[in-house]
This record gives sequence, C-alpha cells and structure tokens, in this order.
Amino acid sequence: MYYSKSASAVGRKKVSTSPSDQPSSSSNNPTNSNNTTGSGNIQLDISRKTKENYSIQTIYDLPFILRETIKELNSDPSYNNVTLTGSITYEGLCYVVLLNDLFVWSIEKPQSCSRLNIPIDEINNQQTNQNHIVVGRSKLGQDKFTVFVCSPNGSFVRYWANSSKPNVTQDVTLETTVSNTKVNVYASDCQPYGIIVGNSNGSIHLVNIKQNILVAKKINKSQGMLSYLYLSRPSPVLFIASSQPSTSSQQQYSSVVNANNPSSLHTSTTRYTFVLTESSLLKYEISNNSEKIVIDYTIFKEVQKHFNNSMDLKFHQMYIDTMNDQNNEEIQILNMIFYETSASLNISKYYLIVVEIQDNQVLRVYKNDNFIAKKPITGGGIVSYEPRVSSISNNKHYLCWNDSVFYSSKSNGEIKFPERFISGSGVYNQEYHLISEEGIQKLDVAPFGVQRSSSLTSNQSTDNNTSNVHDQKPIMFEVPETDDMLSIKRNTVLKALNSISLKQQNKLNQYLDTCKNYQDLDSVIQQVSYFIIDQQPKSKFWADDAKLLGDLGGEISVQLKQQLEDKKKRHSFFIQFVEENGIKNLIEKSTLHLIEKNQVKISAAIELRNYQNQQEDKSKSSSGGASFSILPKLIQSLVSDRLPNWTNIGMNVYELFYSYVSGIDQILLCIFDKLDHQQQKQSNSVQILKEMIEGTDIFLRILTVYPIHLLDSPVLPNSENIHTLLSQVVYLLSTFIQIDLQTSATQILSQKDLGIPNVENALYDQLYRLTNIYLSSLKENEVEQFKNFKTRLIDPFVSSGRFNLATTLANKYDDYHSLINIYIADKEKRDIQNLKLVECLTKFQALGLLNNVFEYMLEKNLKAEILELPDTFNEPLYKFLSKYPDLAWIHSIRMKKWNNISNVLYNESLKEPDYLSKKEKYLSIAKISMIIDENSRLSEQQKDQQMEIINQNLNLIKSQKTFLPDIRNVLSITNIIEHILQRSNIESMDNYLICFNIIAESNLLLKEDESLDLYRHILGLAFSNEISIFCTTPNSDLQFDYGLKETNFYQLLLKLPSNDNIQEEFVVPLLEEFYKLKVKLIQDPSEKRQFQIGLTRILELYKEDNMN
Repeated sequence: MYYSKSASAVGRKKVSTSPSDQPSSSSNNPTNSNNTTGSGNIQLDISRKTKENYSIQTIYDLPFILRETIKELNSDPSYNNVTLTGSITYEGLCYVVLLNDLFVWSIEKPQSCSRLNIPIDEINNQQTNQNHIVVGRSKLGQDKFTVFVCSPNGSFVRYWANSSKPNVTQDVTLETTVSNTKVNVYASDCQPYGIIVGNSNGSIHLVNIKQNILVAKKINKSQGMLSYLYLSRPSPVLFIASSQPSTSSQQQYSSVVNANNPSSLHTSTTRYTFVLTESSLLKYEISNNSEKIVIDYTIFKEVQKHFNNSMDLKFHQMYIDTMNDQNNEEIQILNMIFYETSASLNISKYYLIVVEIQDNQVLRVYKNDNFIAKKPITGGGIVSYEPRVSSISNNKHYLCWNDSVFYSSKSNGEIKFPERFISGSGVYNQEYHLISEEGIQKLDVAPFGVQRSSSLTSNQSTDNNTSNVHDQKPIMFEVPETDDMLSIKRNTVLKALNSISLKQQNKLNQYLDTCKNYQDLDSVIQQVSYFIIDQQPKSKFWADDAKLLGDLGGEISVQLKQQLEDKKKRHSFFIQFVEENGIKNLIEKSTLHLIEKNQVKISAAIELRNYQNQQEDKSKSSSGGASFSILPKLIQSLVSDRLPNWTNIGMNVYELFYSYVSGIDQILLCIFDKLDHQQQKQSNSVQILKEMIEGTDIFLRILTVYPIHLLDSPVLPNSENIHTLLSQVVYLLSTFIQIDLQTSATQILSQKDLGIPNVENALYDQLYRLTNIYLSSLKENEVEQFKNFKTRLIDPFVSSGRFNLATTLANKYDDYHSLINIYIADKEKRDIQNLKLVECLTKFQALGLLNNVFEYMLEKNLKAEILELPDTFNEPLYKFLSKYPDLAWIHSIRMKKWNNISNVLYNESLKEPDYLSKKEKYLSIAKISMIIDENSRLSEQQKDQQMEIINQNLNLIKSQKTFLPDIRNVLSITNIIEHILQRSNIESMDNYLICFNIIAESNLLLKEDESLDLYRHILGLAFSNEISIFCTTPNSDLQFDYGLKETNFYQLLLKLPSNDNIQEEFVVPLLEEFYKLKVKLIQDPSEKRQFQIGLTRILELYKEDNMN
C-alpha cells in the first residue's frame, strides 16, 4: 500500500497507530450495518436480529519499533509517498516492508520484532515487496527467524539465518538477465529445502543452504531441441506459490535445514511448488537432493474458455489451498485471480478461477461464479502485490487492498477502511488476519467459524480470545545529565542500549565505534553495570509507574519485587549487548566476572525479597500476631551502618536496602556474625535455635542463586569470600547439631511454638544443603582440600544414621570412603546395603578407582565382603588380590584357577616363618590344586618337577615333625640338620644318615653348592670324631684297611651321590682340606706320617669301592 502526506486515492493523509473510525461495509446484503465495540477492538454486534455478514476484532498489537518508525516518518516532511507491503504466513509470522527496512515478528509476540535492512533496485527505482520475501522460524528459537529476500531485479538472494543478528548475512547470485527494465520477481517457501525464486525473465531457481553456505540451482524445465534458438527462451514466470506442508512434516521443520544432512529431514518430507508461466502451469516436486516437474499443464486455454476467449483477461495472483474428498484423500486447490479493466467505466473486475489437482493430475478447472469483485482504477493502476488473495477451506475467499477487503462466502461483500491502511494479510490457524494500524486483526465472514482442520498441531492456538494483547515495552534506559567524564562515557553505552531497543542500527554502530575506542573501557562497562543494579526506585524508567504497579497491587512488597525484576531484565539486556557486539573481547576477564556477579546479586536480592514477602504473609496469617524474624533487624542494622542518617533520605529501610543491589551479599556476613555471636552468648536455647534455623535458611536462599565459581569472590574488599564464610557456617551448624542440640534436646524439642514437626531433621536438612554447596565449591576452587575433607564433611550424616543424605552426597562427589562407611554403619538394612555396595563398586570401576575401593575395604577389615562379591568383579579382584596372597588363593578357588592357587600357596609356604602346620596346609592345598588342574599351561615335565618340589617340602616338614617333634616353628633345611646333629640320645651315625637322607630328598630345594656344604659339614663332624684312627699305626695293612672302612667317615663317603664328578670335584678337595686343617694339630712326626698314609688310603679304598 501507499501512504502520503497529501491525500490521494492510493493512500491517506497521515498514518498513525491511534484508533480511528470503524470500517464501513458495502455488501450484496443491504441490511449490513456496523457497530464499534471499543477503541482498538472493532467487532460487529452479531447478537442483533439483523444478520451481520462479518466480524472483525483486534487481537494483537503492532511491534513498538514499527509504530515508532511510522511516527517518525509521519513527522518527517521529506517522506510523501511510501509503500507499505507485508504478509502473514501459515506459521503465524508477520512481516512488513517499510522503505528499506523489513520488520519481522511472531503474531503472538510483537515485543520480539527483528528489523533488517533489505536491498532495493536503485536503477529501476524498484522497492522490495512481499513477493520477494520468505520468512520462517529459526531452529535457534521460536523468537528468532530466518529470512530470504530477493533483490527487486532478481539478480541475487540475501539470507539471514538469525534475524536477531541483522549484520550477519549471506548473498548468492542468481543466473538471470539483468536489464534496465523492471522485472517482476516472485519467491515462495519450500522449506526444508530453501525457497523457489522465479522472475519475468523466465529464470527459476532453488535457493537453499548446503553445509552452512547459501547456494542457488537453476531448475527451469528443459527447452528441448530448439533450446539454442532465441525463440525458445524460458517462458516468463507470472507467479509462484507453494503448498503448505502437512502437520507431521511441519513438526519436522526448522526454518532452514541443511540439505546435506538427510538425518535432519523426515524421510517422507516432500514439498510441492506451483510455478505459473505465460505458457503453462508447472508443479515441482522437491525432496532431498531431487527436483522434478510432475505437472506441465497448459492452463490458459482452459481459463479462456470461461471468458469467451477474452483478450483483455490478465492473471494477477494465485493462492494454494487444500481440501479432502469423500475418501479423505487430499486435493490441492489453486485459487487464481484474473482481472480485466474497463477504461470507460474506470474499474477493474476480479474473477476467481479454481484448479483442482489430485495425484499430480488436473481434475478440473472452473470459474467460481459467486466471486466477482470490482474496484475503481486508481493512481498507478494494478501492482503485483495488491490486491492479495487468500482462501480458507475453499469456501471463504478474501481479496485485500490497502483500504478494503472483498470477501466471498455464502454471500459477497466489501469492507472499506477509508481512514486506515492494510499492509498485509494471510491465513493463520485457519483464520484470516490483517495487518493494519490497529494491530493484527482477525476477520471472519458468515457463516462464522470454521471447522478446524485435523492438521492443526497441538501447539497452534485455537483460542477465540478477543481481548487486546499489549506487547511489552522495549527496554529503555534513562540517560542522566553529568559533567563527569567517566559518566559521560557510561551514558554513551546507555544510548547504545536504547538504540538497540529502537532498532536504530546506524546509531548503534556509531555508539559502538565510540565505545570501542575508550582507553578505560573496563571502567566504563563496570560503571554501567553498577548504574543499572543500584538505580533508585524513583528513576524514570524504573518499573514504578502507576499503571504497571496498579496492576500488580499497592503493596510495597510487590513493588519492590517488580523493581528488582526490572533491574534483572535490564542488566540481562546489558550483558547481551556486551556479548553480541564485540565488547566482550575488548574487556578484561575481571570485568566480565564483575558483570556476571552483579547479575547474580540481582537474583539474590529477588530471592531475599521473596523470602521476606513469605515471612510477612505468614505473620499476617498467623493467629498469634507477628512472628519472630531476624531479617528485618539485619536489614535495618546493615542500612544504618551504610547510611547513619537514612531516615532523612525519604525512602524506607527496605527500599534503601534492595536498591543497593551491589551490596546485597553483605547480609551473609551479618547472618554469620549473628549466629556466631548468639552461640557464644549461651543464651536461651530456643532463641538460638530459631535464629539458627532462620539465619541458615536465609543464607541458603542467597547461595542457591550463586554459581559455584563465584563463591570465591570476596563479599567486601579485603574481606572473607563467600566460600570461606560458607565453610564457617557449615562448621557452626554441624557443631550446634552435634553438641548444643543434643545437650538441650528435651527443652528445645518440647517447644510447640517453633512450628517445625522435627527440629533435628530440619537442621540436618539445612546442613545437607550447605554441605552440598560447600563440597561443590571445594571441588572447583580447592581440589586438594576437596579430596582431603569430603569424607569428613559427609561423616555427620553417616554417624547420625541419615544414610540417604550421606549416600546422595557420596555418590555426587565420588566419595567411596563414605559409601563404605555407610555400608558398615547401616546394620539394619543389610540387603539394601549389599546392593548399594555393588552399585558403589560398579561406579568406581567405571571411574578407574576400583582398586582404591578394595584397599579401603581391606583397611576396614571387609575381607569376607570382598570374597563374596558378585562374579562381575572376579577379574579385577583377581588382579587386585595378587598383592594379598592370603586372600588371592581363596578367590582363585572360586574362579577355579587351580594353577594360580598352587603357585600362590607354594610361595606363601616359603614365606611362612612361624607355623609349621600352616605351611603344611598351604603345601597340601597347592599339591591338590595341581592335581585338579587339567588346563595347566605347564608341560608335563614342568608340572612333574613342580609337584616334586611340593613333595620335597612336605617330606621336609614330615622329617621335622618326626625327628624334632618339640619344635613347632618352621625350620630351614640347614636348621633341621643342625638340630638333628645335636641330638645326644641318638647314635651319631644314625643322625648322620638321617641328615644325608634329608639332603638327598631335598635336591630340588637346595642348590648344588648348598647340598655339598651340608655334606661337607656332616663329614667334617664324623672325621673330627674319628681322627685318631687315621693316626694310629696298624699291625698289618689288612687290619688297617678294615679299620678305615669301619669308620663313620668312610661309610658316609660311600653315601654321597654317585656321579662322575663327585670324586674329583668334592671328595679329593675335601680330603685335602681336612688334611690341611688337622695336620697342624699333630705334633708327632710318625703320627703325621701315619695320618697322611691313612687319608691317602681312604681315597684309594673309596675309588676301589666306587669302581666295583
């Protein structure tokens, strides 16, 4: 439409958003009359006896920034004729083109309106209109939109993936002929595959997103063999329209979906687009990576038949509707508007041609004879975007101009708006809507109401609410006058924020450029943050105007709450500004930290105010009058410390406290000081309890809104941080519960005026919540302290039998010590604890800490529990117990690892120092395990050798028990032999032979040199006892030989192992050694001579006997 400063047939003198006169109606029914139901809400009085043919009602406002822009243009004399065009989509999205700006919003949320700068054709003086624009909902959120805009000359398409970021766009060039003549361009939605663009030069393109890049593909139908001829150039496009997706498909759509990502598309998603050219009607079937023409129908021959082949008939617009046949099969309805002009009568007549299509076949083409609209020819004549046609269920049709609407249903009529403009229209929720100066208006014609299509989704509203919906005012900041340089810079930021609210992109860019050049930008941003959160209640833009607060109620508590909510909204808006406009990258982390903390402080103030309101409500509702509360006293004390003369300021104590949001966390210091002081006074225990419960509750209220990483921030400069303060409150409350509460439990718990069913449970619940927050803070801020103290912090809940609370904390903070402690302490619910023990082990196995849990279980003497664990832990337990052989062999029996049992117990037997019977048991089980083991990896030879080693050990034990029955501790082979040789009640030779036998039967237990040393030792004893025989001169040689052979020494020599080397390597050196040792002791020369002869003869006899 047009509006201008001067009155004209195509516009109006001045456009405003204020209410004006109701529409007049001219209709085929002469009894039509109008009635105004109120300013801004126009509706016919259908309760009257006279039948009324239509009703119209305003249901939503226009966006604030659109209204403000229109006001600015009205006040600017440089703008005379300005075109307004727009539309409403089936998704409920509205858009309006005003000069070079496009305004896009959701019909129900005018407060969330985007403003985009769009291209124009300066050469041909063509502006963008509704035929060039396709909008959709972004997958980034319901209040964010995707926008495709074709240039008026059809040369390129611009795309916004997120309309809330107007400077982030992509362009793609279209393959078309660009000329100095005007080109008609048409675009239609084809999501999730993009849009279809056609123009009067005959080009047809599919434009979509592939791998986040905007691309275009030409999809004109093939021109055949004569395609190279000029005469075969593509037929000009007259219009493009797409069928709406089915409801199931709509639910699959985001506004733009990556066409290269098939997983994001519904497998059956197919879109149909109709392209009307001068030669035929084309139906495109668009699916993933596929475009094909399924209908190519020569439509104009059929149309001409209904108008006696009139040459004056011209096509105007097309609208796609659907209906179901008797078999519930979908029929696509093409409502096509044709017109002819009469210069003599100065009018244009509009006709409706209906094309029914099913299964890609044209069923019929007919003229709707009930639809005949007439309109005087005005100004520039017919334009491509006016009038606009819409249909509902093929039984209600609307033709909309800028100042009137023609409708056709059971009757025809026209509604005139002589003092209003209509910039757009469309069908949403099966209802016809207009975009007018009144806002979004819903128009219905008799018969009123439409049976809702089954395709309506559950989230599409069918509410017939007729009340106005006021959009939220945009966030505006007061810019106070100042001479201070830092405050002047702060004001520049505030102006930038206001320019965002007014969608004034140019001004915003100017302010941003200025701000980004500030050398002290950190200080400026910090001051803006403090300025917002510490504004006084009387500030211009504070939420305290009479209207708003009147709606909320007159109570100061409600007003304070609303004022704090307003601060939160404003500060959030400021944070968004910092993050989205490049400021964040220019400031220090400390400044970002401060901004975040200030936002949290607002939330803390709101939470504190909510708590105070609840306390006041309880006080009013309680029969006993005012209830006890420490908060008012704490607030008054804090305000008095800050402002000793606060009573002269003109604000009450709560207004002063809650307006100074930056200091809200100081209440935490006051609470701790109060609780600590009261406990030290040892005053009335009931009063202490009340203050402990309420003080802790307030403390918790504030802490719940603080992110963990902000708890290490100091409350005041050079003061304790919240984390440290929290640890002190945890200790204070824990001490109070475990000591003070127990010593005065009878007195406290008997108090009925506390209003708490179980005081101890209430205190433990508070302790639990505090501990939970403190552990989270420790984990993030002091990792080593967290590891060292988490079990100690959870222990009060274990020792008090509050196992559920303890388990929750232990699981959250991965504390297996506490989980095992709970298992030990909870003796009544063993079945449950056994299950929880398994859950604990499973969890820490996944965390790679299973061995740590096993170690702690052993530390707590849970050996039986370890050995009784489910089979799922067999393998990790098998590896872990390798360090604990006394348990490993028992676990190996369960796993039937017989070879491991044998090895473990044999090794244990070697290490057993004390108990002979225990060593014998180990060896016996090791032997049995070897016998049972049928899957041993050892060869038969290796297995036999291992078995012989075990047997030799058992024989050694048997020898010790037989010959040394009084000795119960384990003796080595050497010790056994020493003890046997020392027995005086047994003949020496018997002792020698027993020892020789032990050595022989322990050949696998002794090294060869060890065996020889033992033989040498025994032979030395025998030789020493019989040395005189070797020195005595015999009567004859025969008698001498006989005497030598009868000695124990010689008999023992013969008992030595028989091998080839024993004589040369052992016996000869042994005799030489004995000779050298003993010959020194003999003084008589003849005896020395005889001693030498005797040893020589011993060797000769030994050699002779060995040879035999």
